[in-house]
Amino acid sequence: MAINRSAPRDDRGRLLERPDSLSKQIGLRLPKNILPKFEQLAEQKGLSISELSRIAVMEWLDTHQEQEGSQ
Repeated sequence: MAINRSAPRDDRGRLLERPDSLSKQIGLRLPKNILPKFEQLAEQKGLSISELSRIAVMEWLDTHQEQEGSQ
């Protein structure tokens, strides 16, 4: 994967978010013993690891936002 050195950056050298972007990329670190299980589940469901991660995060947020609202 090539790094786009001409992409706009802030004063700390971090890439600036594009205003037309609908999502933001993050990095996710998982324990080494969890990753094979996660990969297997993604494959069983016909999803990429990124798609499964996104679904898991969104479901977790929905669940916890509902719990906060009922307290």
